[in-house]
Amino acid sequence: MQALLCELDDHDTPAAMSILIPALLLTMQPATPGDCVYNAVAPAARSSIGAAIVAKRPRTDADIEALKDAVDQCARPNRWSIDSALHANGSAAMRFAADTLANQLGHPTWSANALAVLRNRPRDQVQNLAKTGSGNAEFEIVLTHMLHSDPAIEAALKGASDEAVEKFILMVKLTALSEVERLAI
Repeated sequence: MQALLCELDDHDTPAAMSILIPALLLTMQPATPGDCVYNAVAPAARSSIGAAIVAKRPRTDADIEALKDAVDQCARPNRWSIDSALHANGSAAMRFAADTLANQLGHPTWSANALAVLRNRPRDQVQNLAKTGSGNAEFEIVLTHMLHSDPAIEAALKGASDEAVEKFILMVKLTALSEVERLAI
């Protein structure tokens, strides 16, 4: 960044500062607790944990250990309570499952897209969407925002099987549940 600042001419400074200030602010903000645990788990373990959750089978000892280590790695320096650590664990696990469903649908970016949309929704809407058997209005709002950010979703879902549509809905619901858990930290 220092090299970038040195290369700026006086007339470029306002434009460059409009780019640099938001970048600096982002680097100063700590990662959210749920993101810390999610990022601390290796991608292979994320896939394995997500697949176990989606298949409704027990996680392997290695998966349990990977998630436990990630929670410890994040919880100790931040002095989380046991309750916060459990919420962070749940948040990360639900994101792993949503990622798995997005991968099964052949669109690995969809879970991140859903997460970005949900993080901009009011808390009560996310909580309602995460509930079983409810949240139809909230789902429509989230879907509208997802379609706006990635128009290819609509085309992919139009010709999709009922099973694929159900996976898509479950992916969004799991992502919402992940956010509810993260917000509880």
